[in-house]
Amino acid sequence: MALPRGKKRKTSKGAIFSEAEFQKSSMWFEDGNVVLVAENTGYKVFKGVLSLHSEVFQDLFTLPQPQDAEIFDDCYVVRMPDSQQELACLLSAIHDSSSKYLDRDVVLSFPEVSSMLRVGSKYQVKHLRAEAVRRLKCCFPDNLDDYVTPRTRYDLPDDVWFPGAPISLELGECIAVINLARAHDLDCLLPAAFYACAQMTDRDLVFGFPGADGTRSTLSKEDLVRCLEGRASLVSAWRRDVELFLFCLPPCDEDRDPSVRSVWKHCLDMSAPLLDSTFVDDVLRLKPSGYCNGCVQAARRSHNRLRQSVWDGLGEHFDLHPLGVDPNSE
Repeated sequence: MALPRGKKRKTSKGAIFSEAEFQKSSMWFEDGNVVLVAENTGYKVFKGVLSLHSEVFQDLFTLPQPQDAEIFDDCYVVRMPDSQQELACLLSAIHDSSSKYLDRDVVLSFPEVSSMLRVGSKYQVKHLRAEAVRRLKCCFPDNLDDYVTPRTRYDLPDDVWFPGAPISLELGECIAVINLARAHDLDCLLPAAFYACAQMTDRDLVFGFPGADGTRSTLSKEDLVRCLEGRASLVSAWRRDVELFLFCLPPCDEDRDPSVRSVWKHCLDMSAPLLDSTFVDDVLRLKPSGYCNGCVQAARRSHNRLRQSVWDGLGEHFDLHPLGVDPNSE
């Protein structure tokens, strides 16, 4: 007699788990030997494969099963505490060599990369965590030349953040990046992530960014203060450095006006001091015949030097010392 849908029946081995209580996922191997269930979705997979990639699963499967363990399709059922999206990510990366999570040509959403990092860390799946970190570091690198945003590249449109990166990431999601980095000891991401957040409005920083799942990401009180005070510190330090440069600048060799000083007056109150020298070039083009070659070259050199100085000092401006060690440096 067939089981009533949604019911369980005791057997000598345990309780038969009715198929009606979950939906089979696309990852359902008929010869699998364990059923993992997250939320309302079941996955029939292989203990050996899971144990090979994860010491957590290896330890889990060595535990004796209780007498009332749930059984379905002659396999033990393990109820997972993770979301369906996170478990799908984990199992895809472990069982499928062509998984999108491991394909470097596929651009993933930030929630997908977040899931990779969380379950990769939780279940000690090293290659999944490493791929998540790699993608995040493409957006938040430790090298200024690799940091591509509208606030570092003058020729980029204002609404295109992190072009060409392997993550589809909005500016507001940088708040969640900071929280994620804090939770997983990825201090190497913080300087660039704080600089990005400093480009947001005060209102957006205070009230946070709404995610696709309806939750709103906000900074901790301490990190909100770091961001606001760091932004003010950046602008102040930039202005001080520019004024010092102008004070020490010799007169124009060709005694032409306007000189390089008139170029730099446009830069004193920059809120994005990491903009590249294309910014200077654009100012110079306002009067293409008005600047001697020496002044033009001096403006570009000084801008690049001050820009690098700002980048090197991000940790200090945002009170991030001591910074952590790059997790992939070993």
